[in-house]
Amino acid sequence: MEEILSKATLVVKTDGKGTSGMVGIGCKVTVYVGGKKQTFFIVGDWEAKPAEKKISGGSPLGKALLGKKVGEKAEVEAPAGKLVYTVVAIE
Repeated sequence: MEEILSKATLVVKTDGKGTSGMVGIGCKVTVYVGGKKQTFFIVGDWEAKPAEKKISGGSPLGKALLGKKVGEKAEVEAPAGKLVYTVVAIE
């Protein structure tokens, strides 16, 4: 527990869209992928629940989305091939 706490980072949302309108921990991000719209919550590693669309910032998709702005694309390698996610909204 002490090791986890020593590496913890406080996240402060300043504008309701993460830091400067970029995807960050604590954000709700809507993306288009494969012609479909999906919404994810970017959370810490311990809060991740993929079935509830809560993905860790340390997961492959979370890492790809962190720092992106609306309109930017994130590429993720998946077993079926490369998936391209386009950010359409950040809350």
